Parts: sequence; structure tokens; C-alpha cells
Amino acid sequence: MSFLASDDFGRSAGTRAAPVDTLAPSTHEGEPAVLSSPTPDQVRSLAPDPGAARAGEGLGARRHWSGTGRNDRAAWGLCHGSGSNPYQVTVDFGGPAFKCTCPSRKFPCKHGLGLLFLIAGDPSAVPVGGDPPSWAAEWLTTRSARTEAAETRARAVAEAPPEVVAAAAAEADAAREKRIRAREKKVDAGLVDLDRWLQDLVRRGLLAAKSEGYGFWDQAGARLVDAQAASLGRELRNLGAAVNRGTGWADGALERAARIHLIAEAYRRQETLPPGLRTDVRALVGWTIKEDDLPAGGDVIDRWLAVGRTVTSDERLTTARTWLVGETTGRCALHLAFGAGGGNPVPVAMAGSSFRGPLRFYPSASPLRAVVGDGPLDPGGSIDRLPGGLTIDAAASAFASILARNPFVTVWPTILADVTPVGRDGELLLRDAAGSAVRVTPAAIGARLVALAGGRPVAAFGLWSGRSIRILSALAEGRLIDLGTDIGGDEDELEIEPVPARGDGEDAAAGSNGVDASAAWGRLVSAALLGTERGVPPAVGLPASVAAVAERPTEIRLLATAAIVAASRRAGWRPEPDAGEPPEPAPPDPRPAVRPAAAWLLRRALDERQELVPEWLELARPRDRRPPDDELPRLLALAARHQETRMGLAPLIGPRARWLVDQIPSLAAGLGQSPEVDPSVAGAAWATQSSAVGRAAIVAELRRRDPAAARALLDEVWDTATTEERALAIGALDRGLGPADEPLLTQAWSDARIEVRAAAIDALARIPGSAFVRLAENVGRPLLTQTGRFRPTIAAEPPAAWSDDLARLGVPRKPPQGTGERAWWLRHIVARVDPANWERWLGGDAKGLIERGGRSDEAEALILGWFEAADRYRDARWSAALLGDRDLLRRADVQELDPFRLLDHLAPDDRDKTAAALIGVADAEIAREVASHCPAPWAPLVAWAVTTAIARSGGSAIWVPQPVRDLARLAARRAPANALEELDRVLGDVGRLSGNAGLTDILDLIRFRQQLAAAFDAEAPR
Repeated sequence: MSFLASDDFGRSAGTRAAPVDTLAPSTHEGEPAVLSSPTPDQVRSLAPDPGAARAGEGLGARRHWSGTGRNDRAAWGLCHGSGSNPYQVTVDFGGPAFKCTCPSRKFPCKHGLGLLFLIAGDPSAVPVGGDPPSWAAEWLTTRSARTEAAETRARAVAEAPPEVVAAAAAEADAAREKRIRAREKKVDAGLVDLDRWLQDLVRRGLLAAKSEGYGFWDQAGARLVDAQAASLGRELRNLGAAVNRGTGWADGALERAARIHLIAEAYRRQETLPPGLRTDVRALVGWTIKEDDLPAGGDVIDRWLAVGRTVTSDERLTTARTWLVGETTGRCALHLAFGAGGGNPVPVAMAGSSFRGPLRFYPSASPLRAVVGDGPLDPGGSIDRLPGGLTIDAAASAFASILARNPFVTVWPTILADVTPVGRDGELLLRDAAGSAVRVTPAAIGARLVALAGGRPVAAFGLWSGRSIRILSALAEGRLIDLGTDIGGDEDELEIEPVPARGDGEDAAAGSNGVDASAAWGRLVSAALLGTERGVPPAVGLPASVAAVAERPTEIRLLATAAIVAASRRAGWRPEPDAGEPPEPAPPDPRPAVRPAAAWLLRRALDERQELVPEWLELARPRDRRPPDDELPRLLALAARHQETRMGLAPLIGPRARWLVDQIPSLAAGLGQSPEVDPSVAGAAWATQSSAVGRAAIVAELRRRDPAAARALLDEVWDTATTEERALAIGALDRGLGPADEPLLTQAWSDARIEVRAAAIDALARIPGSAFVRLAENVGRPLLTQTGRFRPTIAAEPPAAWSDDLARLGVPRKPPQGTGERAWWLRHIVARVDPANWERWLGGDAKGLIERGGRSDEAEALILGWFEAADRYRDARWSAALLGDRDLLRRADVQELDPFRLLDHLAPDDRDKTAAALIGVADAEIAREVASHCPAPWAPLVAWAVTTAIARSGGSAIWVPQPVRDLARLAARRAPANALEELDRVLGDVGRLSGNAGLTDILDLIRFRQQLAAAFDAEAPR
């Protein structure tokens, strides 16, 4: 039994999937039958959405299952979920079809997928042999009965008397002809309306139409749908999208409008067209051919290589396009699979695999779409070569020949042989041995291809548009690499793109049909922008075969001429030679790449969970293996934005990443290299930076190498720097502050903007003996005294009046409503005095002084001031003392300060012990605030405290409280790998009554991290 689509999925029962792997028993002479297993990719392709796939993978472990078994037809098992009884799960391999007692509305649900993931990852966990339990046997029997009933009906039809069959067929044909005639009338009426609409559009001009909203285009498209010309309606909506694009929109809009006119005109003249082209035109309008109506015979039998896959979706339908190439015939084919209502289509094969069998092609002037024909499908193994590769010039010529047969083609599958990806002036090109080049789209795919090839020739498969190619896969190092499947939206958006105004290899003389396309197109676009109301369309010399176009009405003449010129431009495009030299190949990297399981998890993390990429990098580092070459661009781009990723990637950077940055300089920031700044030209380097952050980075690099040069640079640019630049530059001096920095910081201390003064005050406070420190001590020391012999307390005397000294210290003058003015000043003065001074001035340690301050008449001002001072001066002793007083931490005024940031100033061991103690007595909301100050991975003590807090806080039968979910989400990200299993168990208990409401994504995150750990456990250190 192979994985075949089934109506149990809500999908077309006629779609067949190639058995890349099968679950059928295989036997060898003298040996018992052996069941093979599906691959994880096969199982993943069955999921209705990514969330279900992730949840199913999480259930692919033995601990979730009991009572499992399988035979040559089905698998079954009991999955322990949130309910009191385990779910009964059955999978019929013949569909595959699924049955589960859970309430999920997804098909298949995560439990059915989990059973298949269990078989894929650990076949021994599901024993072979034996009879299924009664609940599974009953469902399987019912399915068998339905199948037998359908076969019986088919036999009854086949065995009916010929005259009965003929009469029924004649009656069906007559009804069908009647429906077709009625629809033809509706389509004809819709095309008449379309003609009027297009003429009005051209009369007004595209520039006027650009101001229309999307409703204008959608309404026109909906009228065509009502006229049963749905495909043409979709073309018209795409015209609206083209009008609302950015640069070059006018070229694309005119080309689409002309294409729509050409389709409508060809449909009216379909009887004069060759049979294949007539079928193409009818399909472009909206007529379809059912798979069952395809004529039998003529199937092409070959080993079909799955060389690419794209997935597009809208609110109604998800479409998977699988691109196939015949190994012997070299013929290209396109297989479509559909998923309605958000369901995931079942592809005929996964990219990189193959199968041997027959394909039946739909009729066309350029046959491409195909379905699996009658006959067996046999697994063909992986792909190690691509047949029939072309040079870039030959690919352009082949595309011109296809357009000559079918002018409606917008892209064509093409294999390019021995092409080298190169970066040129911000664009990514493919360059062949003859020096011809073609642009690669999109740029992200091009960057992955450059990294994969490493400056060496590869074979590449993509969709050729007549002036660029969208790469879907490449053959490198003896294997096919899939370079992207999900497009999102309508793939047709990729097909028509404006030709740049410059030549770009365009034939300046004439297109393939003799039209001077290069000269004519610009004049046509200008006329279409203004509209025929404002000018007469330009006269374009056309071949005699289409000269009658000149006699048509003005608007129709413009559209028809544009259609001819657009086809001529596409067919006449020829690649220009690449003027540059091919790049030197990347130096070899002695480290092996990570294994496929770890590489796949990295791709998933980059796609869905970028916060886990640093953990992947940390796990990879001790294994001495390199990341997948084709993912280097995405890793470098992410590292440029996130410091944690940049630090994790730095130890794994190899020669290919450095070579890649030379090819694509925009990725340089991901290497984590500080800008090299020559102190003698620091001012020029400052001037070349366009952002305050970039200029601060220059100051930080100078500070590291030459502190005096950093100060000299700030002296030079201070008068012209903005407020943000000054504040960030002062912050960049944080390293190694000393007396030599005081003059510059004193100047900043006097700045007119409070942001600059605040940055200067924080820096001056950390220079012992600075003028700021002396002023703070002089102002603050007289304000506090110790009184009381038997029960000492601190007497505070706030300033009686505002003074210039308070202003110099940066004390805010106006207190918030409800706070006394003098107490407000006292708090901020205390916040600017090094708290260690009070131990000398008042006698006693930090803990004792805090206790005495709590008995003061100005207790609130003192305590809040000490919290801020401990943070400003990064004092570990005072931080520990303040965090150790739980009565203080419960105060609302203290909680507003985020007091737990004082944990950042403790030594790691002290921080973890203090945090665990605080979490142990806190509610979930406070526990999360405390735990957020403990960096990942948490110490076991912190992880245990957080897990216990989650279990203690619990949840209701309806919903898990938001604070508990927030704490659980943080734990799922930061808990060490060896604490994840216990966290998973506790969350399962907490969410059991509520059906894991709000916890599903958190559990998925935990299981993803468990998969990461398992994948790298298999990667033994070298």
C-alpha cells in the first residue's frame, strides 16, 4: 500500500502520490515479509498546516503511546492526551486515511500524524503483526465495505447491456452539450463586457486607474467569475495588483492588460486555432478538463525526477506544483495537487526524490501539465544528476521557440548546465562557460545558490521568464538541494515582470517576429499611461500577418499592438555577456556539514523559530561541523540583526562564509566584525555613516583600540552631532572609564538636552572622584543621620528649597501628582550617591542600613533611591541586600522600578540562588519577571524553581492563566535541555483540564528543542 490521496482527507481522490517510500510488505525468497516505513518528509507533507505538523512530531515518541501495532494495511495505537481516556488512533495506509476519537476538526489530526511520525522515527516502537483491536478493525471493515460497494457499482455498469449503456451515455452527452452551450453564451456576454471595460481603461489611461482602490479591480474580476470565466477574472485581479506595484508598474500593467485582451480575442477566434492552442485559450478563460476525461494512451513512461516544488495559497485553495523531469526523455512535466479550505495538498513526490511510472499529459500547444497515468509507480531513489541541461543562450532560444507555438506562456521549466552563480553590482547572476549571464530572482534564492555553489559550476533548475530565472533547486556535491517551496499568494504574480528600460540583453534591432520591440515599447507605455483621450497611440510597424490590427478602434489597436510587442520582446530577449571575471572558488572547509536531521531543524528554526537559532549554533559548536552552505546567507542576515545569533555564529564561521561576504558585501555585518577605523581618518568614517547607531559603533571600536582617539573624535564632531548621536556616543564610552574621560563627559553633563545629560551622569558616576561624584556626596551626605540608641533609625532632612546643585545633579524638579516635592528631591539625590558611602558615613552594613531606613519618616524616598543607586553603581552587595528583603519587594512603589534588574549585578551563582529563592515564594507574574533576568540556559536550580512555580500556579478547567502561560513560554525557551522532559510533563498536567488551552505553541516549542538535542546527540564530537 502506498501513500495515496483519499477523500478522508477532504482532497481529490483522483490525485496519486508516488511511493517514494511505501508501507507495503517486501519479501525476499526464504524470508518473512518486512514492512518499510514512511520518511518524516512524507508524513510532514500530509499535515493540514505547519502547526499540525509540529504537534504531530511532538507526539512521535514512545512515551505518548500504548497498544500500538501495524500490519500490511494499517497501524493503530492509543495516544495519551489531555482527556481522561487515551485517544484511539488508526491509519489506513491505502489512503492514507485517518480515524481518531479526538475532537479536532483537522484532517489528519496531530494524533494520526504522531503515529506516522513514531513509525518514521522509531519503527520498532510499533510492533508488526497481530490483529487490530476491535475499534480499529470496525473502522477498517467499514472502509473496505465502501470500497467493495464502489467496485460493485463499477462492475454493474461494465456488465450492463450495450444498448442500456449507449442510451445512458447519449443522455449524458446531450445534457452535457446543453450545459456547455449555456455556459458559452454566458462567457461570450462576459467577454463583450470585458471589451468595453478594457477600452474604457485605455481611454482614461493607466495613470488614472492607479488611483482606483482594489475594489475597482475585484469588482471587474467578479463579473467575469459570474460569467463563468473564472481564470480570466483572476487575470484581471492580477492586473490590479500590477497597477499597485512600485517601480516599473506601468510596464507590467500594460503587459497584463494586453495579455487579457489577447486571451479574449483568441477565444472569440478559437475555431481557427490549432487544437492544442485552442485548449490553452479555453483554459485561460476558465474551461477545465477533468482528469477522467483525458484520452487514454500516449502515456510517457520514464523515471521522473522531482526537481522542484512551489506552494501557493489563497483563502479558498492551496496548490502544490511539483516540477518533474524525465531522466531518459528529458521532458518537463508539472503535477498539480490541491487542498481545499486550508488543507495541505499531497504532492506526487518530494523534491529530490523520483519515481518510475507513466504520466499522462493534458492537451496543449506546449504540453506541460500532467497526471499519473495507469500503471504501477515504483520508487526511483534520490537524484544525483539532471538530464538535458542547456546553456543560457540555448535556454533563451528554446523559450523563443515555445512562445512561437504558444504566446500565452509566461514561464517555462529549464535546466541550466554548468552555471556559476556570481554577484554583480547588487544583482545575482548565473554565468555559463561561454560568459553569458541571466538574472536570478528572487535575490534571497540567488544568495542561497551563490553560497551553495561556492564559486563552482552547478546544474540548476528553475522557471525561465524570458529575462530572468527563478531557481527552485540546484545539483551540488552529487545531490539535489531544494531552494524553496512556499511562495504564498498567487504564483502568477511571479510570472510577468517588467523589462528594465536599459537593454539587459534585449535585442535592440527586432524581436522574433520582426517588430522593433525595443523602440516601440516605451512609446506604447507612455500612450497607455496618459490614455487615448489625451493623445493618439504611436504607429508601430507590424508584420504583414498582423497588419490588420492597424484598422481596429484606437483603444483595441493599442492593446493588440502592445500584446504583439510584448511577445516579441520576450521571444527576442538575448543574454548579454558578463563583463566581469568569474569568482575564485571558495577555499575548502575541512569540517563536514551537519547531518540532514540537524540541517532540517536549522531551516525550520530560520523559517519559524528564529529565537532558537542561537541554541542550534551552540549545539553545533562542540561537534566541529559546519552549518549547511545554502543557509549561510540567512544565518548572516539574522546575525546582522541579533547580537546573540552573531556571537553564536562567530565560532562556526568558516572560509565559505568569508568568501560569500566578498561576493555579497551586504552580508558583512553578520560576521560580527567591528568596523576597522583608522584613527587618523576617524572623522571621515563618522561622516560616511548615515545612522546614529553606526556612528556609535565607530566610537566603540575606537574606544577598544585607542581611547584617546575616541575622545578626540567626539571633540571633533560634538558641535554638529544630533542629540541621539551624542547620547549613543557617550554610552559607547562605557568600557574602561577613567579620569581622562572626565573633561569630555563634563561637557556632555552641561548639554542642553536631558538625554545627553542623563548618559553623561551615568558615566561620570562610575569615575571615582569625578566632579559629579563629589557634588553628589557633598549634597547628599548632610541629608541623612542615624538616631536612636536601642532601636536605631535613619533621620532624613530633605532639601528645603530647589538649588542649582540639584539642577546640576539632574534631579527632576517637578514630582508626580501625590508625591511631596522635598521627598521627591531626596529620593533622586540618594539615587545619585554611591550606596557604599552610606556604610562609612552612617556605620553598618547594607542590610542593617536598609532595615533602619525602612523605619524612617522618609522610608519610601530612601528605599527607592537606594534601589536606583545600587543599579546605577552596579553594587553587588547592596543589590543582594535589597533583593533579600521580601517585604520591600512586595511594595507597589518598588515593583514599578523593576527591582529584579538588580539580579544583573550579582555573580552568576549568587544570582541563580537569589532568583530561585524569589521564584519559590512568588506568583507566576513575579516569577516571570525574576526569571527573565537569568540568561539561557538556566541553572538547574532556576529551572526547578520555575517548573515548581508553574505546577503551583496551575490553571482552571477552562483556561490556563496568562501569567502562567507567559512563565511557561519563557521556561520553554530558556530551560536547559535536560529539564525539558519534566517541564513537558508539568505543563501536560496543568493543561489537562483545559485541553492545553493556550499551551499548544509552548508545548511545540519544548518538543522542537527536544528534537534539537536529539539531533545533535547523534552528531558525535570530532
